[in-house]
Amino acid sequence: LSAGDGEKALLGARALADDLWQGRLLEAAALAQLGRAKEALEVVELLIEERPMEPAAWFNKGLLLRDYLARGAEARVAFERFLEVNQASDEANLKQVMQVEFWLSQDASK
Repeated sequence: LSAGDGEKALLGARALADDLWQGRLLEAAALAQLGRAKEALEVVELLIEERPMEPAAWFNKGLLLRDYLARGAEARVAFERFLEVNQASDEANLKQVMQVEFWLSQDASK
């Protein structure tokens, strides 16, 4: 590295490390699309262990359980946890909140 490039590389590496959890969500989505939903769920569950207050992880867990694994009761728990975690988050996602509230209301009517 030439003079000055080391700092840029360090900053880039730190930014990448901060985004790795998002990369894991992308990995899980790709696995699910490939028909490997159980593996995708494992990826998301590991992420939740590391980042239990990350709303996107809980949202994606709920999606996997509901849409790919037909495990509605577990999906409900994940979505309810998403709502709790999302409320405490600085980066609340209104669209996801509305989707989850709709899905939970539909599930309750069955």
